[in-house]
Amino acid sequence: ATHTRRMDWLGGLIPLLPLTGGAFFLAACAACGLPPLNGFIGEWILYQGLFHLSSNGSLLLTLLGALAMGGLALIGSLGVVCFVRAFGIIFLGSPRFSLLPHGKEKKSYMTASLALLLAGCLGLSFLPGRIIFIVGKAMESWETELPPSHAPLNGLVPLDTVAALNLFLFIILAVGVGWILFRKKTSESAQPVPLETWSCGY
Repeated sequence: ATHTRRMDWLGGLIPLLPLTGGAFFLAACAACGLPPLNGFIGEWILYQGLFHLSSNGSLLLTLLGALAMGGLALIGSLGVVCFVRAFGIIFLGSPRFSLLPHGKEKKSYMTASLALLLAGCLGLSFLPGRIIFIVGKAMESWETELPPSHAPLNGLVPLDTVAALNLFLFIILAVGVGWILFRKKTSESAQPVPLETWSCGY
């Protein structure tokens, strides 16, 4: 839209590209593994598998599981910092170097592809059972001889609870965003009230 990929040249694009900005924000939350999106499901599976590995009884496996969980938490934290900075540089603040989009955001194949990918993120977060079933079947075909301590993937992950939690959080988020947009619209339609200019306390 701005004919550049230099992030340090951008800024202030959220009012001009609201659909792209919203898609970037949700995709960033999914990449960071934040609920209620699909990245949270993947992180939850990883954490449950590492907990199961740590409780296997072997000192080496317990140490490796603890180190892996710490590394995963560190990666998630760095991802949040990275995407918060990226979103702020591109979409918030003031435009830099007068690089503004040419016209308004068009509802074309570009926004349609963003909507399709976001629908996939939401579908995987609300209906993770089918994906876990496919992954579990792949694990069964890969591991011909399962050890006695093997736990099935469906047993490690409480899919119904996680999906219900994601749906509940999404409803709360949707209600909060709707309330903010409603307040903004009503405040814009209200008549401005003239006030005296602040004289710095004099």
